[in-house]
Amino acid sequence: MEGLVISMTRVTKYTQGARFLCTDDDCPCSTGFHHIRVHAPGATESATVRNDFSCMMCSSQLKEDVKFRVLGDKQLVELIHVKALDVLRGHEQSSMRYQSVTLFLRDELCNSMRIGRYYRVLGIPAHVHQWPNLTWSVEANSVQPWEPVCDCKVSARFQELLKGTASSPWRFSAIVAHCFGLDVAPLGLYDTLKLSLLLSLVQTRIDEKDTFHNLDLLVVTTDTLILDRLMTYSLSLAYRGIRHQATGEMFACLSRDEHGAGTANIHAGSVLLATGGVCLLGDLSYYRKDKLDSIKSVMETRTLSVFIPGKKYGDGCCTSSVGRCLWPCH
Repeated sequence: MEGLVISMTRVTKYTQGARFLCTDDDCPCSTGFHHIRVHAPGATESATVRNDFSCMMCSSQLKEDVKFRVLGDKQLVELIHVKALDVLRGHEQSSMRYQSVTLFLRDELCNSMRIGRYYRVLGIPAHVHQWPNLTWSVEANSVQPWEPVCDCKVSARFQELLKGTASSPWRFSAIVAHCFGLDVAPLGLYDTLKLSLLLSLVQTRIDEKDTFHNLDLLVVTTDTLILDRLMTYSLSLAYRGIRHQATGEMFACLSRDEHGAGTANIHAGSVLLATGGVCLLGDLSYYRKDKLDSIKSVMETRTLSVFIPGKKYGDGCCTSSVGRCLWPCH
């Protein structure tokens, strides 16, 4: 399956294998390696390590020899269908609903995925019955970065315009900026802003190695109506466009993991979901000073650190890259 990572946990431990001994000293299984439990794809921790196993020889209760427990790393990731991002552009919502899928990454696959990135995953689906709930997850076997095929074609009339204005170094960009967004803004207004918006659309990219060529656009005005229309119009043309909602989380939020990992689940906010694309923040006058300071820090470093309270989730801190372009509008 293919999709976008919207949340993940820190790397935690799980039991790859365990040795059990019979509690009856006269039983041959009270020593040696007769009872070995190993992890099966999709299984929970309780399927490998429990205290209700019985001996296959004498039916006595088994106890684990903790000295021989073998531990491995695991990480939980939530994957969502790529078309779910269309809802976050601020368009009229359709009747379609998208359900995220929980992936189990184990051992060498841990830390192979990042929030806000696309991946193609090959895995084993598993139903886990934890009374009274039945959960469905996927045990990942292969994880590869993936990009949706974008069938973008330049129209013939647009190419004719470029050819006809090739003799001038500025005429093509001036005409395009002048005509941009005619359906939402009057002709001849905000041409400089329109050109900047076009540049930001051209410049969005996924290449995380290129971290020094980001275009962040801040507009100061007393009338935000036309600007909001222009930016919303531009958002629909971006490779990936996210409109931040005032009720939503801008960067990241935490919740307790529901699959027994014993750690926090880090959910992506608008900025992380806009990785490689554009995030429209809206009117900055509605944000408190701490949010504005966070925006400034993110724009300077292009990274986001999330502190995980040790008392509640276990010690740790997670760092992730953020969206390439931010569009604050004031």
